[in-house]
Amino acid sequence: MTKKQTTLLVLSIVVALTTAGCGEKSTKKTGEDAKPESVQAADVVPRDEHQLPTISMADLSKPTSAYREMKNSADTIYAYYAIFPTDVNYGRIAEAISKKYRGEQDGFKKQDIVETLKADMDAGLKKARDNKYYFLNFPAGRMNVEAYNFEKKAFFNPGLGINQDPYRSYSVPTFALPDSDGGGRNGAELRFSNVKQFSDVKIEDQQVARKMESLRNSGKLSMNVYFYANDIRVDIPSLIAQITKVEYVDPAGDVVFTQVK
Repeated sequence: MTKKQTTLLVLSIVVALTTAGCGEKSTKKTGEDAKPESVQAADVVPRDEHQLPTISMADLSKPTSAYREMKNSADTIYAYYAIFPTDVNYGRIAEAISKKYRGEQDGFKKQDIVETLKADMDAGLKKARDNKYYFLNFPAGRMNVEAYNFEKKAFFNPGLGINQDPYRSYSVPTFALPDSDGGGRNGAELRFSNVKQFSDVKIEDQQVARKMESLRNSGKLSMNVYFYANDIRVDIPSLIAQITKVEYVDPAGDVVFTQVK
């Protein structure tokens, strides 16, 4: 290679390196654009509107007096939206609390009804957000508790014993509470996440077991189920709750036996 050719080759290399350096400098990001690529990507990831909330567990030391009765479909839908991760569907709540809303076909008039109910619905939502502890009373005649098993020293209460309307019992018991005005069942379905833990009602005391057996056999045994509303399914919608205790009650309202886990 001649001296002239060598000089030209060196100059070519210098130019190439200089150009590459300028290119790197021109693409350098400053200020807000200087975030790492991974951070920038995270900024634009859309939030899943159906992302479920983090499940909290019940405070098992909560006194019975702190629980309030879940009476109808309005209570279930308020409890559902107290957990729901996105905007509240007020029309869905109106279905549960207003016969007038359910019967109206004019969309504008339905919106007007929602506006008149808005303050009451917000109050119901606040109450549900402030206290997620409830109890349900299952009256005598709707129980399916099996006879006392002397070997196990326990009663068997499959699916909490509910096998008739207005409650529906499947492999996972699902309860649909009626509307307060008798218009149907327009709230959220209710399921219990730990129902199997309460299916065996173990009673060592023979006197208590004898009284339970007598009440069960005569169709006079009722039940209070205490629970914490801490989860939902957004596709149905369903309210999913953690049972904290179950009370078996006689016709006078006295508790015969309390089951806790």
